[in-house]
Amino acid sequence: MLHKETDAGFSLLEVMVVVLVIGVLTAIATPAWSGFVQRHR
Repeated sequence: MLHKETDAGFSLLEVMVVVLVIGVLTAIATPAWSGFVQRHR
């Protein structure tokens, strides 16, 4: 059994994964949102 340190909140790896996912979603969503707004003006 591996001892997982959960009392410190998030581990560095979990924080990095979350930041990476948010960055990818932002990179995908920003051009799509810009095009959507420009088409509906």
